[in-house]
Formats: sequence, structure tokens, C-alpha cells
Amino acid sequence: MDDETLMRRVAGGDASSFERLVKAHQQRLGRAAFAILGDRCAAQDAVQETMIRVWRNRAGYRRQSSLAVYLHKILRNICIDILRERSSKPAVAWDVEAVGEIPVAGGAAACELREALAWGLAQLPEEQRTIVALSEYEGFTYQEIAEIVGCPYGTVASRKYAAMDALRRSLRQWLNGEE
Repeated sequence: MDDETLMRRVAGGDASSFERLVKAHQQRLGRAAFAILGDRCAAQDAVQETMIRVWRNRAGYRRQSSLAVYLHKILRNICIDILRERSSKPAVAWDVEAVGEIPVAGGAAACELREALAWGLAQLPEEQRTIVALSEYEGFTYQEIAEIVGCPYGTVASRKYAAMDALRRSLRQWLNGEE
């Protein structure tokens, strides 16, 4: 069953379809929330709250974009609320699951590189970190990201460029031991 059919059934109050929707999207939403928040427990809470809001507002669902974009919009707003409550940068660094599979040799060097990348991601502003997470780890297009974060396509592109530039500088410092 495709997402739109599933969501139509959910909108009609079908609890078993809602359970299927949750199972189909919770892992992807969890990765995105973890990449934004840097805290596994907070990410799980954000996904749970996303699904609660979807269920509560199911009757008002109107297809304006893909279901994944709709879900990620809700998730991002919840993550922003969590970050506002926290009012600081993530205290927990991303692990391999959050930063993805990095093609480097195994062993201690790979672990150190992953830690350097996680540190670099943690230093990015929320807007840039969200765009990196959605594009690099979740595979959304710039247009879809623009819908999720509520800004123009060009802003997504410029924030992604700035984020990748900052990550390159961060990793260059780590690899070369420079400032």
C-alpha cells in the first residue's frame, strides 16, 4: 500500500493503517531527529510526538506534498521546540548511525574521523545541520527540503554550501592539525 492510500485510511480513523504508517516511517524520522538534536532520547521523544500530532490532526490532512515531507515538517517543528527548551547546542556527539557510513579505513583512524565529523556537525547552526541531515542522510531533494524547512530553494542551497564548507574546514583542521 502506498503512503497516500495509507494516510487516507489514517485520516479516516483506521488504527491499523496508522500502525503501519508508524512502522514505515519511524526509523527515517528517528535518524533525522537524532541528526538535528544529537540526543537519542530526545530524538525518540520527537518522533513519538510527531506521530501523536499526525494521529490527532489526521482528519485535517490535505496532500500538498509527499507524506515524507509532511512528516518531516512536523518533526522539524518539534525538534526546534526541543532545542528552544534546551537553549543550547547538543551535548551528545553524533555516532556512526547519525553521520552515516563514512568510507574510510577501519580501526582507530576511522573512529577518530567519525568523531571529528560528529563534532563538526554539532558546531553547525540548527538550520544548516537540518539541511545536511535531510539531504545527505535522508536523501531529500533541495525542493523537498525547502518545503520541510519553509524557506526558498536558494536559501537551502546556500545553507548547504555554508554547512559543507564549515565541515570541510573542520575536517581539514582535524586531518592536518591546523587551525
